[in-house]
Amino acid sequence: MKRLSAILLLIFLFQCLASSQEMSMNLRGTVEHAIADLDAKTYYPVTDQNDNLCALLKVTVTNRLQNELVLSTGGLSVVKREEKPDGEIWFYVPYQVKNLTFTCKGYSRMAPVPVNLKAGEVYRLTIATDAAVSTVMTATVSSNYLKMKVYPEDALLSLGRTSDCEITTEVLSDGTFARLLDYGTYYYRIEHSLYETETGTVEVSGSNDVRQVSLRPAYNTLTVLSAPDAGADVFINGERMGTTPLTLDEKLKKGRYALRLVLRDYEPYEDTVLLTGDGTRITRSAVLNPLYAIVTVRSDDSQAQIWVDKEYKGTGSWTGRLSGEVTHVVESRRESHQPQSRSVTVEAGETGRIIEVPAPVPLYATLNIETDPVMAEVQIDGKNVGTAPLVEQVLIGKRTVSASMSGYETETATVELRHNETKTVTISLQEKPAYTPPASSSYSSAYTPAPYKSTPSSSYSSGSGYRKTRYRYPNYQDDFAATFADIVCGYGLYRENFHIGMTYAHVRTRIGYYGTLLYEFDDVGSLAVGPVFRLTSDRSNVDLQLYGGIGVNTGSNGTFLLGDAGFRFGWHSRSRLSWWDFGIGCMYFNDEILPTVSVGIGISLVVLAGILGLAAGA
Repeated sequence: MKRLSAILLLIFLFQCLASSQEMSMNLRGTVEHAIADLDAKTYYPVTDQNDNLCALLKVTVTNRLQNELVLSTGGLSVVKREEKPDGEIWFYVPYQVKNLTFTCKGYSRMAPVPVNLKAGEVYRLTIATDAAVSTVMTATVSSNYLKMKVYPEDALLSLGRTSDCEITTEVLSDGTFARLLDYGTYYYRIEHSLYETETGTVEVSGSNDVRQVSLRPAYNTLTVLSAPDAGADVFINGERMGTTPLTLDEKLKKGRYALRLVLRDYEPYEDTVLLTGDGTRITRSAVLNPLYAIVTVRSDDSQAQIWVDKEYKGTGSWTGRLSGEVTHVVESRRESHQPQSRSVTVEAGETGRIIEVPAPVPLYATLNIETDPVMAEVQIDGKNVGTAPLVEQVLIGKRTVSASMSGYETETATVELRHNETKTVTISLQEKPAYTPPASSSYSSAYTPAPYKSTPSSSYSSGSGYRKTRYRYPNYQDDFAATFADIVCGYGLYRENFHIGMTYAHVRTRIGYYGTLLYEFDDVGSLAVGPVFRLTSDRSNVDLQLYGGIGVNTGSNGTFLLGDAGFRFGWHSRSRLSWWDFGIGCMYFNDEILPTVSVGIGISLVVLAGILGLAAGA
């Protein structure tokens, strides 16, 4: 029993001594540049803090390590470290790293390994270490996983013991393939409709390497341009793909394609495009031959409209394209005129040709104009033609005839005329009402109030022969105060600044316009304009107006749109020739709210005309 205890103690001490010794760790071979490995660039890219692709170090350790393998790279830190299921350790490092130093607790320190790395590239190295376990179990391993990484990722992979690839055929979803197979040599075939098919053999052994296969492209992308004009329809093998300039991102399998371009006024373009299948973009520029002429169509009448093939082109003249070898109809048209046209044929490629089209022929009617009383001034469509009665030859269509005479209201009539028609228009003028101030007016001594019957509107005779007269009330609207000016003050609620300015407005009957100009004491100006609406009756001495408008505010802080709204309350004098008013409103611009008050005096157009007349006489 004592002997057995002594033997166990010796074994324990031997294990302690063995564990206290450091095991060796050194680089086997050199750092190998895996050019065909796309993990760092395409499949599993990682970038450093400067957004540059990292280099990927794939490290294989011959014996399982007891502790973590650490990589030191000098002043640059490792960006990412991953331990893979197959035992590989991946280090993502900046490509500027110049030396690699590997350490592991319990192992001797490796000498620094000088490297020259490239961004986005993969490098492999194997580190040889002592076995951590002295006891070796004997086992027979005869199978391993075949791992393949394929691009493109949706390729068709076939695998077998023979070149017929009888074991499996499957479409990859993410470009990866892994299957447990017995040791040996296997045939593979990888296919894709847009890539060259690749065949080869792969060895299944105790290695955990991943076979990388990237198929060579068998496609091109295509760009089609046209000159001199864009917008041509592009057909490839009879299928419309779009209009020029056309850039197809769709991959086209290598081969010959029929290209056709169609554009109005150009000869169709047809050609064959050969796609070599090298994966590049091919650009084809097509020169289109014109089938049109550049012409100028003009008329002697500069106001005539130019129409080509029933399409309006311009007034007086037009320069543009006409399809060659085709008969075109060019016209000159004008209201109240007979259109003129001609047919022309041009040759393709012709330029500078001038096509004259006759001027439209005016169509007239005769208008006999009579007025009551006679000798009234007559206007036709706003143009003075003389005094009535008169006979005038005018263009056909709808015409407006007006007659005016001092002391009478202006009257108008509308007449529709046809070619060679003679039509008589009779216009009766009504006398203007005389102004009669109220008896209480301060001007009553200067004016004699006229009875209402002093303003006849029309006359007629009764059956007994007695002539009766109808009368109407005088029209106070003409004497209603219409023009006024106000002094305006405002105080900004946010910037706490005073504004002062003025408002000018003109109001007739129910609607008018106004403008307000304000100046702020810190050199800022505001301008607002808009309509004014009268809410009270023309005969009322009380006047209530509603106004609102828009404008701008400009100053050291910039220029801003502003809104303005408010109302005015006024009171008319008994003579109805002037008024005073008081207004309350508010402006809003940028972040400022500006309440405003205004007070002013208005004056009627009658008094204003008198003041202007006196000023002109002086």
